[in-house]
Amino acid sequence: MKKTDNLYKRYNSLSKHESTLLNAMEPLLIFSVKTVKRRTKWNEAAIRNTLFSLKKKKIIQSLKKDNYVFTDRIPENLLKIATVVAAPSYISFWTACSYYGWTEQQIKTVQVVSTKQFPKISLSHYGIIETTTTNPKRMFGYANVNTIPIAEKERVIVDILYKPEKCGGIHEVRKCIKNAWKEVDEEKIFFYLKRFGCKALFARLGYLLD
Repeated sequence: MKKTDNLYKRYNSLSKHESTLLNAMEPLLIFSVKTVKRRTKWNEAAIRNTLFSLKKKKIIQSLKKDNYVFTDRIPENLLKIATVVAAPSYISFWTACSYYGWTEQQIKTVQVVSTKQFPKISLSHYGIIETTTTNPKRMFGYANVNTIPIAEKERVIVDILYKPEKCGGIHEVRKCIKNAWKEVDEEKIFFYLKRFGCKALFARLGYLLD
């Protein structure tokens, strides 16, 4: 099989089972035991043993219970991985500020907003996925960018006003808003602030703009 041969060249010291599993999962970003079973028809014990050996060789990494990813795909898919494992969610706070170029800080934590609560997920030296839980009524103002749900610029400003600590503190929030202001729709910001339903944010924004 051509793909199997390619995987043998790509990784060292693979067993037949390891190569077969990698070959079967190659098209996927994130996969589970159930996915492997459907594609290979193996029994669960064989699947778990093979996944364990691949994790030990650091070829794959566990994201959360029964969720795995190819280790070498993490850097270029970090934002996508975060929104998948914490679904439904969208990228926001300091991570979104970095994405939009409003800060020069190197952000190692991928911050997502979700209606569900998830524990922090460590991706070794690649970073951490951190979830902030929100009321379903406040789950608005984001759009898919290359299949990744990311807060619109105006919604990012609402989020960092609400939780400045998620953006390095109030001084960093001021800097991000200053850098963002020429790019945003002011009317949409005020509309989102009103819809968000926290009157204190209007005063906070006014203070920072002054």
